[in-house]
Amino acid sequence: MRQSRVILIALCVCLACGGLTASPAASLAESTGIRFDKQRYLDDYDYLWETLYECYPHFNTLRRRGVDVERVRRDARAKLEERLETNDDFLVFYNAIADLCDAMGNFAHLYPISASYYAENIVPYGDDDTFSLWYGVFETQPTADLYARLISPEVTGRNPYRSSSGSTMRPDIYLYPEEKIGYIHIYSFVSALLERDRERIAGFLRDTAAYEHIIIDITGNGGGMLEYWWDTLVKPLGGTYSYERYWFFTKAATGKMIQSIPKEQIVRTDELPAPAFFAHEADRAGLDYVWPQKTTVMFGKAEIEHHAKRWVLIDGSSYSAADQFAAFCKDTGWATLVGTNTMGDGAGVAPVFLQLPGTGLVVRFHVNYTLNDDGTSNAETGTAPDIRCEARERPVMACLKQIGAEGGDVGKPLKNPVFIGR
Repeated sequence: MRQSRVILIALCVCLACGGLTASPAASLAESTGIRFDKQRYLDDYDYLWETLYECYPHFNTLRRRGVDVERVRRDARAKLEERLETNDDFLVFYNAIADLCDAMGNFAHLYPISASYYAENIVPYGDDDTFSLWYGVFETQPTADLYARLISPEVTGRNPYRSSSGSTMRPDIYLYPEEKIGYIHIYSFVSALLERDRERIAGFLRDTAAYEHIIIDITGNGGGMLEYWWDTLVKPLGGTYSYERYWFFTKAATGKMIQSIPKEQIVRTDELPAPAFFAHEADRAGLDYVWPQKTTVMFGKAEIEHHAKRWVLIDGSSYSAADQFAAFCKDTGWATLVGTNTMGDGAGVAPVFLQLPGTGLVVRFHVNYTLNDDGTSNAETGTAPDIRCEARERPVMACLKQIGAEGGDVGKPLKNPVFIGR
């Protein structure tokens, strides 16, 4: 297998994975004018699959979900060959890879990096040494030339790419002074919104400093970056938090892809003090190495003195960095989770960026299999709430019911809300 530069950043080293789930194929023009010969496209396709079979630990999960992986691979290649007979534009190849990833549900952040994602999430950090390890693959050839052309006016001018950054709505804030309850709904953790929302969230924390409860709603939040929730929610309230997670990898992934995790901290799975419990025993096969990540985060003295009990609302659309926040809350006790299981795929390391050596297209995916406490895969089942909603019950109502059960006077509708405009 040819060597290709792949970058992996661990949670404790840098930012976590983004949760940008818009269709990647929508971000390129109808024709890019970029062309390669047919064999180069097919070699890159085969290289991608070779890497996935060696390093992507989620095929058993996909099969449980009804995906015929081998058929997907075979059919997608045949369709690509057929299309290349009459059109050798790069977009044909890009769409083939995007369709392939779609067929596998984009599971574990599996998708090609689009021009819009590159422009919005890679270019802004180009001069920041903090992110050079994570984004360095885009500085190498042929990737650097490919993406420079993809975002050029010659390409985007024909069909300007759409934003892939999910919701841009400002957080909704409601204050209930009589009941001393504060509520904020944060729709996205996209890094581009951090500075816009920072003071708004800080104002919410200051306004509720003397309240008894604050409710942070991340239902529908498709993710973004760790720095958003880290800087706006956790850091201002200070404190020290410790947590532990087990991240499993294949041998190939540890040898080729993991650059930022200290090698001495990665051990063979059979060297663990006690065997790890897998809810699906078949998933253990091939996961011969593990990083037992033990992390302590010290924020020190609170920037905002705050003593309210914290509640975080989650549901099946809380994904990626939103799931990561939920997992942090559960692992450390920072807040009580209310709702339903998240969509998952946040309680792990950032996705790798795999460079396809012929064309330079970059495909990203998770190489880690992260266990929840119950032995399930975080990517498959997400993070479970501490308090689960009843059927057809909204998480916010379940939360208010629990607050009432704990002695808060909220058995009746909340009075006189103060809405803080967007």
